[in-house]
Amino acid sequence: MKALTYDERLWKESIQGDDGQAPVGQLPVYQSLWKTYSDTKPDWVSPWAFLVYDQLSKSSAIHNNKYAFTQFFSIGDQYWHQYLTGEVKDAKTALQNARDAVIAEAAKSSVGGTPTS
Repeated sequence: MKALTYDERLWKESIQGDDGQAPVGQLPVYQSLWKTYSDTKPDWVSPWAFLVYDQLSKSSAIHNNKYAFTQFFSIGDQYWHQYLTGEVKDAKTALQNARDAVIAEAAKSSVGGTPTS
């Protein structure tokens, strides 16, 4: 397992995409790999990957709620995927679009109006 998770080919394909396929967006979890990437700046490590990695130290787990998983894979995926493919140039715009879609979906099923978070 360690050999697989340190394999640069895996991360290159996940971050950059392969043969015209959009990147998957999975990132390595090892700090040693990120130190190497920070020091050597491989051309295949997209700027968004560094942005996501930098935010991990400030992040927390998603609280359990009705949309905990589906907000990323059933509702919001089309919006963040637009950023990964370059259709939307700004990550904040793509994430705001995804958030707005999740809130709209939650509002459809909430009793008494729009949810607050």
